Order: sequence, then C-alpha cells, then structure tokens
Amino acid sequence: MIPEFSSLPCSTRPQRFEFGVCSLEILVPTDPEEMLNEAVEHEDSDERTTDPYWGLLWDAAPRTATFLCRSPLTASHSVRGLTALELGCGIGLAGVAALHCGMQVTFSDLVPAAVALALENARRNGFRNASGL
Repeated sequence: MIPEFSSLPCSTRPQRFEFGVCSLEILVPTDPEEMLNEAVEHEDSDERTTDPYWGLLWDAAPRTATFLCRSPLTASHSVRGLTALELGCGIGLAGVAALHCGMQVTFSDLVPAAVALALENARRNGFRNASGL
C-alpha cells in the first residue's frame, strides 16, 4: 500500500532540474543519512525499511530525463500518449520528465514511500494523472 506523502520517513527539500525545455522542481530527501539511520534503527523489527537508498538520486535518472526532454521523438510529439512504467522509481525524476513529454506514467518501487514521493513530485509539477504500484 502506498503511504500518504505526509507520512514519509524523511524530510524533503525542493531541487530544480533543467533539461533543455523541461524545467522540473523535485522534492529530494534533505539528509540521505537520515534514511540510513532509520533503517539501522529498525533492522530487527517488522518496520524495517527494505532499501534505505531509495531516496538517492542515481545517475541514470537525470540521464534518462535528459534523453527524454531532448529527444527528437519528444520534440515531434511521437511519445505523447505512450505508456511508461518507471521501475525502481526512487524520487521519480525520470517518470516526471516522461510526464512532461506527454507520456502516461506509472511509478513503481519496492519501497512504498518512494512511490509516494514520486507521485507527490508528479503532482507538484502539475501532473495529476500519474499512478503508482
């Protein structure tokens, strides 16, 4: 079950990303160490976070977003209406970029809090049609 954004296990701050004509404001965890500490504190309980690194911005996300926002296919509107599944979405940067390009996006991650943050990032950028698994 995807939790409410307000119950995320970490604090967040906005960060602006520019990819050509695509400008996105994405919430990122304020302190990634906070997430690791939370995981260590709960490692012996049922409340354990399965992956304390979900909130890190992995190199593939900005590269994928750059590709999507600068692709000739995007400029020609060839991707509009296509459906995308972002696997291991983390904070959702690549998926929000895909939404900006006119795609329909479903966010998925092993960690439900990651999906909640990705959906919040989609909403903050004006995309209310995204879904999560």
